Amino acid sequence: MAHSGQALRESYLWNPASGRAIVVAVDHGLFMGPIPGTQDLRDLVRRLMTGGADAIQLTPGQAEHNAAAFSGRQAPALVVRLDSTNLWRQGDLKPNPGFWTPVASPRRALQLGAHVAVCFLLYGWADDAAEAANLAQVGTWAEECADLGLPLMVEPLPILPRASDENRPEFVALGVRIAAEAGASLIKANYTGDVDSFREIVAGCPVPVLARGGPKAASEAAYADQVSDVLEAGGRGLVVGRNVFQSADPARTLRELAKVVHATKS
Repeated sequence: MAHSGQALRESYLWNPASGRAIVVAVDHGLFMGPIPGTQDLRDLVRRLMTGGADAIQLTPGQAEHNAAAFSGRQAPALVVRLDSTNLWRQGDLKPNPGFWTPVASPRRALQLGAHVAVCFLLYGWADDAAEAANLAQVGTWAEECADLGLPLMVEPLPILPRASDENRPEFVALGVRIAAEAGASLIKANYTGDVDSFREIVAGCPVPVLARGGPKAASEAAYADQVSDVLEAGGRGLVVGRNVFQSADPARTLRELAKVVHATKS
Protein backbone atom coordinates (compact mmCIF):
# COMPACT_ATOMS: atom_id res chain seq x y z
CA MET A 1 0.00 0.00 0.00
CA ALA A 2 1.30 3.45 -0.93
CA HIS A 3 2.25 5.93 1.78
CA SER A 4 -0.11 8.92 1.96
CA GLY A 5 2.35 11.22 0.19
CA GLN A 6 2.75 8.76 -2.66
CA ALA A 7 -1.00 8.34 -2.99
CA LEU A 8 -1.55 12.09 -2.95
CA ARG A 9 1.03 12.78 -5.64
CA GLU A 10 -0.18 9.88 -7.76
CA SER A 11 -3.71 11.29 -7.65
CA TYR A 12 -2.55 14.27 -9.72
CA LEU A 13 -1.89 11.85 -12.58
CA TRP A 14 -5.44 10.54 -12.97
CA ASN A 15 -8.13 12.42 -14.84
CA PRO A 16 -11.01 12.91 -12.36
CA ALA A 17 -13.65 12.16 -15.00
CA SER A 18 -12.33 8.73 -15.96
CA GLY A 19 -9.74 7.69 -13.39
CA ARG A 20 -7.34 7.19 -16.29
CA ALA A 21 -4.33 9.11 -17.59
CA ILE A 22 -2.67 10.22 -20.80
CA VAL A 23 0.99 10.82 -20.02
CA VAL A 24 2.96 12.35 -22.90
CA ALA A 25 6.62 11.32 -22.80
CA VAL A 26 9.03 13.81 -24.34
CA ASP A 27 12.23 12.64 -22.66
CA HIS A 28 13.61 11.08 -25.86
CA GLY A 29 16.41 13.65 -26.18
CA LEU A 30 18.31 11.92 -23.39
CA PHE A 31 18.47 8.70 -25.42
CA MET A 32 18.11 9.74 -29.07
CA GLY A 33 18.90 13.45 -29.31
CA PRO A 34 16.59 16.03 -30.96
CA ILE A 35 14.35 13.67 -32.94
CA PRO A 36 11.60 15.15 -35.15
CA GLY A 37 8.87 16.85 -33.15
CA THR A 38 11.08 17.64 -30.15
CA GLN A 39 13.49 20.25 -31.49
CA ASP A 40 11.67 23.13 -29.76
CA LEU A 41 10.69 21.48 -26.52
CA ARG A 42 9.25 24.56 -24.85
CA ASP A 43 6.85 25.04 -27.75
CA LEU A 44 5.97 21.34 -27.70
CA VAL A 45 5.20 21.42 -23.96
CA ARG A 46 2.96 24.44 -24.55
CA ARG A 47 1.04 22.58 -27.28
CA LEU A 48 0.68 19.50 -25.10
CA MET A 49 -0.83 21.64 -22.37
CA THR A 50 -3.24 23.12 -24.90
CA GLY A 51 -4.24 19.58 -25.88
CA GLY A 52 -5.01 18.66 -22.29
CA ALA A 53 -2.26 16.18 -21.38
CA ASP A 54 -2.87 14.73 -17.92
CA ALA A 55 0.89 14.55 -17.35
CA ILE A 56 4.11 15.27 -19.23
CA GLN A 57 7.25 13.16 -18.82
CA LEU A 58 10.55 15.05 -18.98
CA THR A 59 14.24 14.64 -18.21
CA PRO A 60 15.65 16.45 -15.16
CA GLY A 61 17.21 19.19 -17.31
CA GLN A 62 14.07 19.85 -19.33
CA ALA A 63 11.91 19.73 -16.20
CA GLU A 64 13.99 22.58 -14.82
CA HIS A 65 13.87 24.59 -18.05
CA ASN A 66 10.10 24.11 -18.38
CA ALA A 67 9.19 24.55 -14.72
CA ALA A 68 6.77 27.43 -15.39
CA ALA A 69 4.54 25.13 -17.45
CA PHE A 70 3.71 23.09 -14.34
CA SER A 71 2.69 25.99 -12.13
CA GLY A 72 -0.92 26.45 -11.06
CA ARG A 73 -3.95 24.30 -10.35
CA GLN A 74 -4.76 23.56 -13.98
CA ALA A 75 -1.25 22.40 -14.93
CA PRO A 76 -0.52 18.80 -15.91
CA ALA A 77 1.29 16.47 -13.53
CA LEU A 78 5.06 16.27 -13.94
CA VAL A 79 6.84 12.93 -14.43
CA VAL A 80 10.65 13.08 -14.18
CA ARG A 81 13.05 10.54 -15.70
CA LEU A 82 15.76 9.13 -13.41
CA ASP A 83 17.90 7.17 -15.89
CA SER A 84 19.17 6.81 -19.44
CA THR A 85 20.37 4.26 -21.98
CA ASN A 86 21.92 4.33 -25.45
CA LEU A 87 20.15 1.18 -26.69
CA TRP A 88 18.11 3.11 -29.30
CA ARG A 89 20.99 5.13 -30.71
CA GLN A 90 21.46 4.61 -34.45
CA GLY A 91 24.09 5.28 -37.08
CA ASP A 92 27.84 5.37 -36.48
CA LEU A 93 27.30 5.71 -32.71
CA LYS A 94 25.05 2.66 -32.45
CA PRO A 95 26.02 0.87 -29.21
CA ASN A 96 27.45 -2.61 -28.83
CA PRO A 97 26.26 -3.89 -26.43
CA GLY A 98 24.96 -0.65 -24.90
CA PHE A 99 24.66 0.87 -21.44
CA TRP A 100 22.12 1.89 -18.82
CA THR A 101 22.88 4.45 -16.12
CA PRO A 102 21.19 6.59 -13.46
CA VAL A 103 21.16 10.33 -14.18
CA ALA A 104 19.16 11.70 -11.23
CA SER A 105 17.89 10.73 -7.80
CA PRO A 106 14.32 10.63 -6.51
CA ARG A 107 15.21 13.57 -4.26
CA ARG A 108 16.25 15.59 -7.31
CA ALA A 109 12.97 14.70 -9.03
CA LEU A 110 11.08 15.89 -5.97
CA GLN A 111 13.07 19.14 -5.92
CA LEU A 112 12.00 19.69 -9.53
CA GLY A 113 8.35 19.37 -8.53
CA ALA A 114 7.73 15.84 -9.80
CA HIS A 115 4.48 14.10 -8.98
CA VAL A 116 5.95 10.81 -10.27
CA ALA A 117 9.47 9.53 -11.00
CA VAL A 118 10.07 7.06 -13.85
CA CYS A 119 12.86 4.59 -14.60
CA PHE A 120 13.67 1.65 -16.85
CA LEU A 121 13.90 -2.00 -15.88
CA LEU A 122 15.92 -3.49 -18.75
CA TYR A 123 16.18 -7.27 -18.79
CA GLY A 124 17.76 -9.76 -21.15
CA TRP A 125 21.30 -8.30 -21.14
CA ALA A 126 24.04 -10.61 -22.37
CA ASP A 127 25.91 -9.65 -19.19
CA ASP A 128 24.03 -10.68 -16.06
CA ALA A 129 25.87 -8.02 -14.06
CA ALA A 130 24.28 -5.27 -16.14
CA GLU A 131 20.78 -6.60 -15.51
CA ALA A 132 21.54 -7.08 -11.82
CA ALA A 133 22.78 -3.49 -11.49
CA ASN A 134 19.61 -2.11 -13.08
CA LEU A 135 17.35 -4.24 -10.87
CA ALA A 136 19.30 -3.30 -7.75
CA GLN A 137 18.93 0.39 -8.58
CA VAL A 138 15.19 0.01 -9.15
CA GLY A 139 14.87 -1.56 -5.72
CA THR A 140 16.89 1.23 -4.12
CA TRP A 141 14.85 3.91 -5.88
CA ALA A 142 11.59 2.23 -4.82
CA GLU A 143 12.72 2.45 -1.19
CA GLU A 144 13.90 6.06 -1.57
CA CYS A 145 10.66 7.06 -3.30
CA ALA A 146 8.61 5.49 -0.51
CA ASP A 147 10.61 7.47 2.05
CA LEU A 148 10.02 10.69 0.10
CA GLY A 149 6.36 10.05 -0.65
CA LEU A 150 7.05 9.99 -4.41
CA PRO A 151 5.43 7.37 -6.70
CA LEU A 152 7.83 5.39 -8.89
CA MET A 153 6.72 4.33 -12.37
CA VAL A 154 8.84 1.46 -13.70
CA GLU A 155 9.17 0.79 -17.44
CA PRO A 156 10.16 -2.86 -18.00
CA LEU A 157 11.65 -3.47 -21.45
CA PRO A 158 13.23 -6.70 -22.74
CA ILE A 159 16.47 -6.46 -24.71
CA LEU A 160 16.00 -8.71 -27.73
CA PRO A 161 17.69 -9.28 -31.09
CA ARG A 162 14.40 -8.45 -32.83
CA ALA A 163 12.51 -5.41 -31.58
CA SER A 164 9.29 -6.93 -32.91
CA ASP A 165 9.51 -9.60 -30.18
CA GLU A 166 9.38 -7.13 -27.29
CA ASN A 167 5.54 -7.25 -27.23
CA ARG A 168 5.34 -11.03 -26.81
CA PRO A 169 3.04 -11.73 -23.84
CA GLU A 170 5.51 -13.96 -21.99
CA PHE A 171 8.21 -11.26 -22.14
CA VAL A 172 5.83 -8.46 -21.10
CA ALA A 173 4.41 -10.57 -18.27
CA LEU A 174 7.92 -11.30 -16.95
CA GLY A 175 8.92 -7.64 -16.89
CA VAL A 176 5.67 -6.45 -15.32
CA ARG A 177 5.91 -9.05 -12.57
CA ILE A 178 9.55 -8.21 -11.78
CA ALA A 179 8.74 -4.48 -11.69
CA ALA A 180 5.84 -5.03 -9.31
CA GLU A 181 7.92 -7.31 -7.08
CA ALA A 182 10.71 -4.68 -6.96
CA GLY A 183 8.32 -2.05 -5.57
CA ALA A 184 6.90 -0.11 -8.51
CA SER A 185 3.97 2.20 -7.73
CA LEU A 186 2.93 2.21 -11.40
CA ILE A 187 4.07 0.27 -14.45
CA LYS A 188 4.50 1.44 -18.03
CA ALA A 189 4.36 -1.72 -20.14
CA ASN A 190 4.41 -2.70 -23.78
CA TYR A 191 1.00 -3.63 -25.12
CA THR A 192 0.99 -7.28 -26.16
CA GLY A 193 -1.21 -6.66 -29.20
CA ASP A 194 -3.90 -8.91 -27.80
CA VAL A 195 -6.68 -7.94 -25.38
CA ASP A 196 -6.88 -11.31 -23.61
CA SER A 197 -3.15 -11.65 -22.90
CA PHE A 198 -2.86 -8.03 -21.76
CA ARG A 199 -5.93 -8.40 -19.55
CA GLU A 200 -4.29 -11.37 -17.83
CA ILE A 201 -1.12 -9.34 -17.19
CA VAL A 202 -3.06 -6.35 -15.82
CA ALA A 203 -5.28 -8.53 -13.64
CA GLY A 204 -2.24 -10.16 -12.07
CA CYS A 205 -0.51 -6.86 -11.29
CA PRO A 206 -1.11 -5.19 -7.90
CA VAL A 207 -0.44 -1.65 -9.21
CA PRO A 208 -1.89 0.34 -12.15
CA VAL A 209 -0.57 -0.53 -15.61
CA LEU A 210 -0.32 2.04 -18.39
CA ALA A 211 0.50 1.06 -21.96
CA ARG A 212 3.73 2.28 -23.55
CA GLY A 213 3.13 4.09 -26.83
CA GLY A 214 6.17 2.74 -28.64
CA PRO A 215 7.08 3.58 -32.27
CA LYS A 216 4.78 5.71 -34.37
CA ALA A 217 1.76 3.72 -35.58
CA ALA A 218 0.74 3.40 -39.22
CA SER A 219 -2.08 5.88 -38.67
CA GLU A 220 -3.82 7.79 -35.91
CA ALA A 221 -6.87 5.57 -36.36
CA ALA A 222 -4.74 2.44 -35.87
CA TYR A 223 -3.27 3.85 -32.69
CA ALA A 224 -6.72 4.84 -31.38
CA ASP A 225 -7.87 1.25 -31.94
CA GLN A 226 -4.88 -0.01 -29.96
CA VAL A 227 -5.70 2.39 -27.12
CA SER A 228 -9.29 1.11 -27.05
CA ASP A 229 -7.96 -2.44 -26.70
CA VAL A 230 -5.66 -1.40 -23.85
CA LEU A 231 -8.60 0.10 -21.96
CA GLU A 232 -10.77 -2.95 -22.63
CA ALA A 233 -8.03 -5.07 -21.08
CA GLY A 234 -8.04 -2.97 -17.91
CA GLY A 235 -5.12 -0.63 -18.61
CA ARG A 236 -5.35 2.67 -16.73
CA GLY A 237 -4.23 4.75 -19.71
CA LEU A 238 -1.12 5.28 -21.75
CA VAL A 239 2.33 6.82 -21.80
CA VAL A 240 2.62 8.07 -25.37
CA GLY A 241 5.37 9.92 -27.21
CA ARG A 242 5.89 9.78 -30.95
CA ASN A 243 2.25 8.99 -31.71
CA VAL A 244 1.45 12.45 -30.33
CA PHE A 245 4.44 14.74 -30.82
CA GLN A 246 5.22 13.50 -34.35
CA SER A 247 1.65 14.10 -35.52
CA ALA A 248 0.84 17.13 -37.64
CA ASP A 249 -1.03 18.75 -34.74
CA PRO A 250 -0.09 17.30 -31.32
CA ALA A 251 -2.78 19.25 -29.46
CA ARG A 252 -5.52 17.99 -31.77
CA THR A 253 -4.19 14.43 -31.58
CA LEU A 254 -4.27 14.61 -27.80
CA ARG A 255 -7.84 15.84 -27.79
CA GLU A 256 -8.87 12.95 -30.04
CA LEU A 257 -7.11 10.43 -27.79
CA ALA A 258 -8.83 11.95 -24.77
CA LYS A 259 -12.20 11.13 -26.34
CA VAL A 260 -11.16 7.46 -26.22
CA VAL A 261 -9.30 7.37 -22.90
CA HIS A 262 -11.63 9.57 -20.87
CA ALA A 263 -14.96 8.36 -22.17
CA THR A 264 -17.29 7.43 -19.33
CA LYS A 265 -16.48 3.90 -18.14
CA SER A 266 -19.36 1.41 -18.07
